[in-house]
Amino acid sequence: MVMLWKDNPKKYMREYMREYRKKNPEKMREYEKGYMREYKDKNPKFVEKQTKYKSKWKKNNPNFVEKQRENMRKYHLNNLEKYKAHRIAQKIKIPKGQLCEVCKEMLAIERHHKDYSKPLEFIFVCRRCHSKISKGVIKW
Repeated sequence: MVMLWKDNPKKYMREYMREYRKKNPEKMREYEKGYMREYKDKNPKFVEKQTKYKSKWKKNNPNFVEKQRENMRKYHLNNLEKYKAHRIAQKIKIPKGQLCEVCKEMLAIERHHKDYSKPLEFIFVCRRCHSKISKGVIKW
């Protein structure tokens, strides 16, 4: 039985978009990449408002950036093996058009290590599958 728009519009659109993403992964990647750029070009007031908000926030929180950097340094020192594995993996580019190695539907935009002591052993995954792997929903 085919779902009709009038039966449940939200569910129909969700299914339609899921199928569209599967069939057009490259178009979806380009759309997501350029969406904010286009939005900012069309809405200069948004950019002004955002800039004012950020500068005001920085004035009210002068030590935040320093604290954040210090926390990152501490984290990297405590997780040195993980940090080094990430740095090595970042140097290897994700091939253009690479599909997720888990779902094989969406384009891969992230890398996942199973073992940080082997920094060159990782898989290319989409963001959705990466979060599921990290949560333990999907086993790899």
